Amino acid sequence: MMTTMAIGAVTLVGIFLVSERESLGMRVKHQLPANPLLRIFLLPWLPGGGRGTLWLVMTLTMICAWGGLILEGSTSFMATGLVSPSSTGMLSSGNMAALAVWSTGAYAVVYLCLPSAVFSNRSNSIGRTTLARALIPALFIGGLIVPPLIGFVTDNTDLLQGSHVGNPFLMVDRIERGMEDASMILVVAGAVLGLQFARIFRGVAEVTNAPLPGAMASADTGVALDRVNMAEESQGAEQDA
Repeated sequence: MMTTMAIGAVTLVGIFLVSERESLGMRVKHQLPANPLLRIFLLPWLPGGGRGTLWLVMTLTMICAWGGLILEGSTSFMATGLVSPSSTGMLSSGNMAALAVWSTGAYAVVYLCLPSAVFSNRSNSIGRTTLARALIPALFIGGLIVPPLIGFVTDNTDLLQGSHVGNPFLMVDRIERGMEDASMILVVAGAVLGLQFARIFRGVAEVTNAPLPGAMASADTGVALDRVNMAEESQGAEQDA
């Protein structure tokens, strides 16, 4: 329960982080630390949609790993049941509960990262940010209600009862009971993260390539121009006079 609540809280915060404009502001760029390792450490907490996606994936992974290890009662990552079943060929209750935790995280990745990947705000437009943030809950609600409507029209009992991959509430419960395979949602989440790869890479490259403190980048060329200390400028002017 605590793990699910933590994933829910991270998902709510993630709606705003993954839909931010892509580039850093000039003021933030010039206040980045000079140490490359410190820059990399700060990456997930810096503004930007790609960096927000990185923060989301890292945070969800840590929460799911923590929850899975607690449920499994082991310090081994492989013991979460994601890969290997028990010796009897059946997943234990701890394995199934761990799979349910990872599936919950996978649903969060799909519903947040799919709209933000398609409508990434590279133009830094407020309208595009608003569109991405509106599409995230729209996709979630649509994933819940559209399949049952299709089931009603086609007389499909399973869809009508909400038994479909777009319904995280029912599917996670069925995965935890061992009635459903988690492979599909995990594969879909992996594919969605693949769509985010270029976006995350651009966010990382922007921070690592940003001018060092004490330098100013030309807005036209992007070339870093060394700042001249004001005292040195005044001294040089006096000498010229």
